[in-house]
Amino acid sequence: MKTTKYTKFDDFLETYKNKTSSLNKHKKALELFIIIHPNINPETYFRDTRLLSKQKEILIKDRIEKDMKTYQRELEKNYSPNTVESYISSIRTFLIFCHITLDESFWKTLNNLKIAIGNSHFDTSPTKQQIKIILSNAKALDKALFLTMVSTGLREQDIIDIEMNDLHLNEKPPRIVIKTLSNNKKRRLPFTFITEECKEAIELWIIQKEEYIKKTRKISNLPIKWETSNKLFPISEVTARNRWNKLLKDSNLNEQSTNQNGRKQFIFHLYTLKKFFRSYLDNRDLAEYLIGHTNISNLYYNKNIEEIKQEYLKYSKNLYILNNPKIPENISIELEQRDKEIQKLTDANKYLEKVVSKIKDEFKDLKEEMNSTIKTLIPEPKPGLPTYHLGFKYKNGRRIDYKWDDKQMKEIQVSKSEQNQINISDSNDELQEYVSTYEKIQKEHPGLTDYDYHHMTCIEIDKNKKNKNK
Repeated sequence: MKTTKYTKFDDFLETYKNKTSSLNKHKKALELFIIIHPNINPETYFRDTRLLSKQKEILIKDRIEKDMKTYQRELEKNYSPNTVESYISSIRTFLIFCHITLDESFWKTLNNLKIAIGNSHFDTSPTKQQIKIILSNAKALDKALFLTMVSTGLREQDIIDIEMNDLHLNEKPPRIVIKTLSNNKKRRLPFTFITEECKEAIELWIIQKEEYIKKTRKISNLPIKWETSNKLFPISEVTARNRWNKLLKDSNLNEQSTNQNGRKQFIFHLYTLKKFFRSYLDNRDLAEYLIGHTNISNLYYNKNIEEIKQEYLKYSKNLYILNNPKIPENISIELEQRDKEIQKLTDANKYLEKVVSKIKDEFKDLKEEMNSTIKTLIPEPKPGLPTYHLGFKYKNGRRIDYKWDDKQMKEIQVSKSEQNQINISDSNDELQEYVSTYEKIQKEHPGLTDYDYHHMTCIEIDKNKKNKNK
């Protein structure tokens, strides 16, 4: 179907003649709308609602809303969510061009009707070993490009825009200026850091870059802009993704996931290198800060550049893929000695834990043995032993006495006759004798129960009374 046969389409597309990508997108969206709705005539269908009565305006808008829902459902069968959203946006722009404005609530409803689960793909971050396998047979361009993504967490479009004068490879850590900041990355640093491993890969690629351009010119129609530009990587985003996908196939790591609409995608697609950076840097806040994700609570927004450099040097050792990070000899010796000291302290700590545990067990056994011995030494109370009062007080005009009865302290009220029988004097001599004997036994035999002390006190007082009577 050719849109040139429709005047309204032509007039609309003419406004984008200097914007090739937008022109192609709008043209494709309009073509698909006519294919999905073959019975409509665009010249009469997209009528200026300002010229119509209210009733006709409502009828036209209702029909367009219904057809837009059909348009979205049909697109979802064959296109990705981003493409569907892009084409719907194009139709919306065309409607505004035709002076047809649908309610905002309708567009929200249309957005809510999008298939969520059906469009989802399973993906995951590759491991270090898997990336090593992928890059093991890669060319210099691929190693430099993809190690830059691994070291920075940047997207391929940001990497492709790097120019030669953006490189500051002699700094520590090596630094790359990032000029293109998208609107949602306003707080990102205007530069990023890379590992020494990535720096070496870039330096090797720079040596081979001119030869690559010559060979590519011979075998393909290389755009002149790549030959004359100062870009580090003279390729497009599509070429970068294609080179990555080829490496996946060559390394037999090209497993794909399929959504409910039947669309396939590599599990280790190029964007998963960003996931790798966030996971393996082992410092989530630093990773989010370097990527440019806005988070007010991120402490790195309050740190100076030197602190961030040191933090990157500390954690970036986790991002090395093909080689282990090079450590200066003096630092290596110091780290080795420190590891030995830590191991000694760890072994000593384990030994002390065993000693403490053994002492606790021995103390527990000793305590149980001592309690058992004490019980054998203290005779069981005999029936008929006198019950001694532990004191008395006056409460509401009545005398309240306390005595030990049935292994517990009880408050009892006794009559005058009972007091005479127990023979407690007003001076409370018996109580004084009891207290002094109790304290004496307590000092001589520490660690017994209250009942044991009371029982031994009663026996001692009884002996003293018998001796007096003799």
